[in-house]
Amino acid sequence: MVSIDYTDEEKVELLHSYGIRAPISGIEGNNFHKMWRHTHKELSKIETLFGFYMDKQLNCIGNTGWDFVKGEIGFKSKNN
Repeated sequence: MVSIDYTDEEKVELLHSYGIRAPISGIEGNNFHKMWRHTHKELSKIETLFGFYMDKQLNCIGNTGWDFVKGEIGFKSKNN
């Protein structure tokens, strides 16, 4: 078996192409540079605070980042 060492950018691209993603921030606007600076600040914190970001509620119905990664987006049944 051949082992391939991927860069962080390649890992992100591979995971994203398979649909594995979670929203990090709900920033909206039309000023790209302002949104980019905000996103860059958030990303610099994620490496050490990843679990906290994934635990955060990401939409109005209570889904967390972990739900998005598992593909369980939407209302949860009472049995879960």
